[in-house]
Parts: sequence; structure tokens; C-alpha cells
Amino acid sequence: MTASERSQADAYKREAVQAMLETGFQDWLMKLKAGGTLSKAEIRFVHLAARKGFPTAQKIVSYFQNKAKHQKNNLPAAHSGIAKSFRSEST
Repeated sequence: MTASERSQADAYKREAVQAMLETGFQDWLMKLKAGGTLSKAEIRFVHLAARKGFPTAQKIVSYFQNKAKHQKNNLPAAHSGIAKSFRSEST
């Protein structure tokens, strides 16, 4: 096998791996749009792939960013005034 054939074979292998990963990312994107969630490991992998330039992984990251922007604060409202005591006032 010549050097050019070897480099061409390596390029085909890279393309095959990228195609497999993109298929998985598309499945995860559809899962998210259907209301599902991803595990922490899946989220870390998506962020890594997005940094490496995978377009569907970048869409997933932007989906998370948009979701975080529009998410309501679910913390209880802060109250003002004096804290109430739970002790009974028996004298």
C-alpha cells in the first residue's frame, strides 16, 4: 500500500467514525426535543464533540444554552420581615 493510499484509507476511517457519532448525536437531539434528558457523561461528551466541530453536537449545546436562558427560577421567593418562631408560646 502506498503512502497516498494509506492516507486515503485513514481519511475514510475518520469519515466513518464521524458519521457514526453524528447519528448518535442526532438521536440525542431528538430525545431532548421530545422532553428527555441526557446523563452527565453524555453531556460531557457532547461538549467535547462540539469543541471538535461536530455540527449536531453544537446544536445540542445551543439547545441547552437556550433552555437555560428561558428556564424559570424555581427557588422559593425570599420573604422579608422577622422570622417566625416554631416554639409554642405557653406561659
